[in-house]
Amino acid sequence: MPNSKARTGPTTNGPKLSLLSTFRSVIVSVGTHALCVMAATCVIADSLAASPRVGVVLGLYVSDPHFDYGRSIDEIGSLGIRDVLVLVPIDQASVGSSAVVPVPESMLRRLEVVLDQARRRGIDTGVIPIVSLQELGPGKWRGTLEPPSWPAWFAGYRAEIRKIATIAAQEDATLLSVGSELYSSEQHEELWARLIAEVRAVFPGKLTYSANWDHLPTATFVSLLDLAGLNAYYEPLCEGQSGSDAAYAEAWRRIRSETIDPWQRAHG
Repeated sequence: MPNSKARTGPTTNGPKLSLLSTFRSVIVSVGTHALCVMAATCVIADSLAASPRVGVVLGLYVSDPHFDYGRSIDEIGSLGIRDVLVLVPIDQASVGSSAVVPVPESMLRRLEVVLDQARRRGIDTGVIPIVSLQELGPGKWRGTLEPPSWPAWFAGYRAEIRKIATIAAQEDATLLSVGSELYSSEQHEELWARLIAEVRAVFPGKLTYSANWDHLPTATFVSLLDLAGLNAYYEPLCEGQSGSDAAYAEAWRRIRSETIDPWQRAHG
């Protein structure tokens, strides 16, 4: 996944979403919730939203603990962008590991500094933690985790999300994702419900979870969130970056009408 991506979506009564710089996202009403969709393109078609917002994801991937992201924040602000989603990697050795690796204190301090830098420049922020596997392979990614004990895995994951949520709250972030593309974990709804409750106790902003593109959010724990998320890496939107605005817009309309709109109707 690239370190930064772009998004746009119409303003709503919910949080100001900042989703991914080679990505377009739109927010569509789903009853009392909203479905936040990220579609892989690098061109933003104004016809997709009457009142679009543009934002970027800033991934904290630089290994140098002294690296200053202030220059990146300045550049983002100079482009008129007012939404940044800060991506925090949470390491895990392999799909079969019993727990995630605790987020280093240096990473937590970096998150704190970046959120502060963005706020001081008048940029709204959100935070998205991403499980980052050190051992990848065919069929081995964060969507196929298989720890020996799910309760034990969630205990460690909850602890790291609470740390991140606490910093996000202290720095006035408006949005926090409790997870992304953790498909094999989604069946453990009671464990997710506990995590969401613990995060709400420390973070007053909006909460979301991002499902992978190949399935729309169906787990009942999604109803406990403010936004249902979808990372829309659909093939028509990912086949290079040379298509016209009209071609991308038409591909997106087709995906919406065949996939997303029926989901909306089914969920009120």
